[in-house]
This record gives sequence, C-alpha cells and structure tokens, in this order.
Amino acid sequence: MKPGMVAEATCISKPWVIIPLSFTTVQDSIAAGQFRTGELLIDPQNLQKPGSILVFLEPLYQDGLDGVTPGSTCSSMPIPAIMT
Repeated sequence: MKPGMVAEATCISKPWVIIPLSFTTVQDSIAAGQFRTGELLIDPQNLQKPGSILVFLEPLYQDGLDGVTPGSTCSSMPIPAIMT
C-alpha cells in the first residue's frame, strides 16, 4: 500500500453511499507492542488475524464526507483494480 492509492468507504450515518478516498499516509514501521516473544505480528483489532496496518485517508472530492456524522462507524477497503 502506498500514498495516493484509492480506497472506498461506507458509513452508518450515510447508508447506501460509497465514498471514494485516497491514501495520504501509510504506516511505515511496526510498533514494538505488536510483537510477541515468538516474533508473531499481533493485530491490535483482532489477535487471531495478523497483518492489519494503519493508513490515513482523505476524500477524493471536495465535500466527499458531507453527511457523515463525526464519530460515525465506517468500513473501508482498497480498490483492487486500481492497486499498483
């Protein structure tokens, strides 16, 4: 994953709407707390699924997040067809 890649998101406060987003920053290092003594990467969200990284996203278009309530639960994922 690299800055500039495209992702899409949907939020509870704006149902049935796909919001196009762009990666602005991607986690470049792994925190020491994510490793166990067995050197297994620990995902902070779910200890049974390894491999999540932190990215910062911004809307591709001005006012792209209009109607999304601050603190709203959202889900996003990269768009595979546009991944390079």
